[in-house]
Amino acid sequence: MDFFVEHKIGKRQFAGYQQYNATDIINALQQYWTRDTFCVLGLTNEHLYPRKEWSFVEGLTDKPSRCGVASFARHGEWLGTRLSEEQKHVKWLKRCCATIVRQGCQMFGLKHCIYYECAMNASNSSRENDNIENRILCPICLCKLKTNLKFDCMERYAKLIDVSASLGFEAKTILYS
Repeated sequence: MDFFVEHKIGKRQFAGYQQYNATDIINALQQYWTRDTFCVLGLTNEHLYPRKEWSFVEGLTDKPSRCGVASFARHGEWLGTRLSEEQKHVKWLKRCCATIVRQGCQMFGLKHCIYYECAMNASNSSRENDNIENRILCPICLCKLKTNLKFDCMERYAKLIDVSASLGFEAKTILYS
């Protein structure tokens, strides 16, 4: 199934890239919502744009519907020439995870953080993403997320340690410990 064709997702050519309309994707994802759905996050390796005035976005979220889309298309850029293939893969994966975290948190009411160095700081490029890849939620954003989702912080950090270690994110594992 070609999701973009089946759902008539708008597309355009911009700066040499084919891009898909993120708003159209979110509207299409809402069709997959059921009673048991908590949220829907679409992941793609295609380039996205939210509206014609914008050049691109890494992701977009519609908070009321708790639907969003995240793109990994630009995360392969500027990985560095001095890194091994394994190091490049880990760097790419960190960028992807940072984008997923931001889009996921936005679905639960968080906005881009302006108070601290935080996982919710805005990012407009892979290079900016690299500056926040080892950040965690600041106390303000963590409190907001905890209020919205009602989770146990100690249990959350224990799970984050396990996931970070399994993905090879050594710095994150240390941060969460």
